[in-house]
Amino acid sequence: MKRISGLALLIGLSFFLSACSGLGGEPPIVATIAVNAPQPTFDPTVLAEIHAQVTPNATAPAEVLGTVSGQVINGTRGAALPADLEVELHSVDRAFNDIVLKTKPDADGKFVFKDVPISAERSYFTAAVIDGRYFASDPIVGDPRAPTLELPFKIYERTADPSVLKVSNVVTQVSPDGDSLFVVQIIRFENTSDRIFSTDEPVGADRFASVRVQLPDGAILLGFAIDEARYHVENGVITDTQPVYPESRHIVHYRYRLPYQPSGTR
Repeated sequence: MKRISGLALLIGLSFFLSACSGLGGEPPIVATIAVNAPQPTFDPTVLAEIHAQVTPNATAPAEVLGTVSGQVINGTRGAALPADLEVELHSVDRAFNDIVLKTKPDADGKFVFKDVPISAERSYFTAAVIDGRYFASDPIVGDPRAPTLELPFKIYERTADPSVLKVSNVVTQVSPDGDSLFVVQIIRFENTSDRIFSTDEPVGADRFASVRVQLPDGAILLGFAIDEARYHVENGVITDTQPVYPESRHIVHYRYRLPYQPSGTR
């Protein structure tokens, strides 16, 4: 049993776009050619929200043995599954303790985990690590009354070509306070290809750069809205280490402070 640390799930991020109001100018975006993204990690707050939406049924058994199955599909046109592909099943309780089981899929990518304890106190997802990048299914909270879970997921080949990216939305909120401007910025990137955007530029141990955002001169970064561990900040540049996946929104949501002189502003 291990405790989840910094796993970030790429779902449910669209609510960020309603967190702030008012469009501002787009900041300089650097989707560097040598920028690589790490494996998607699961944010424990996402699992906590999923657990909070489920009220255990007092009449249901606390835990039963069940089956978890699914299929791994390569979403890149014409690409095959890796020969050494291994699928992980993660079972995570409310305290984020993670039990991991592993198996090999068949030639078609199908896999089965048998005799898995299914509990309403745990969430379940399947995943695979390929070339240091993480692919996973959506998490499901267990239901002992229906102990058969289907958890398929997709994998993709990789590209480092920044032309596959576009900035689809920028939301900026500016709040003056004395001699400072407090700025909240939400940038949504989209990947127009059928490959993950990720390069080979290392960022620390076992991580790679993906998109980058340049902060304005004099800005002091105050933090990120979620999954702060995925970012590296140096010399005013935010480097994201999460790959940009096809068919999903990639959000960079951060806050910074700028010096402000009201007398020079109308």
